[in-house]
Formats: sequence, structure tokens, C-alpha cells
Amino acid sequence: MSEAVEPTSRASAEPIPVQLTRMEGVLNLVAFQVADHGKRLDRAETNIDALNLVTQRLGDDAQASRATALSLAKALKEADEARRDKSTAAWSPFQRVAIAISTLTALVALAVAFLK
Repeated sequence: MSEAVEPTSRASAEPIPVQLTRMEGVLNLVAFQVADHGKRLDRAETNIDALNLVTQRLGDDAQASRATALSLAKALKEADEARRDKSTAAWSPFQRVAIAISTLTALVALAVAFLK
């Protein structure tokens, strides 16, 4: 009455309910690991979205910085040109001395004419 069991396969030596229980345990482990990977993927996707947003902000800030630098350079150039125009429009020391001497001569001439 005893049946001969082949020792080559452990799975065939166990009753079917035991085999099903083992498979259920393995499937539960696989399901848990897949769920854990899903959570990790969700976190990674959230991090990628945050990095994309930060990258976009950095790009916008870089463009704003470039625009500010260009406007500042233009303003500095205009200020330098205005300073140069002002310095060329101002009187030179030679011109100042000549005008001072002319003014003094005119005052002396008026004083001499008025006193006579």
C-alpha cells in the first residue's frame, strides 16, 4: 500500500497544500517587494519633478541676471560717456587763467576810467 516517492524532487514529495502555502509565501514576498519598489519610484518621480522645477528656476534666474548685467553695462557706458562729455565741455586750466586775467584787466580798466 505504500507508494514509492521519488527523492529527485522535493516539491513532489510534499503534499499539495504545503506546496501552495510555500508558493503563497513567495508570492506575498514578491508582492511586498513590488509595492516597495512602487513607493520608491513615486518618491524618485517626486524628486525628479522638484529637480526639474529648480532647474527651470535657475534658468529663469540666469536669464534675469544676464538681462540685469546687460542693462547695468549699458548704464555704466552711458555714465562714462556723459562724464567724458562733461569733462570735455568744462574749461581747461589755461582757459580759466585767461578768463581770470581778462576779468582783472577789465576791472582795472573800469577802475582807472571811473577814477579819472
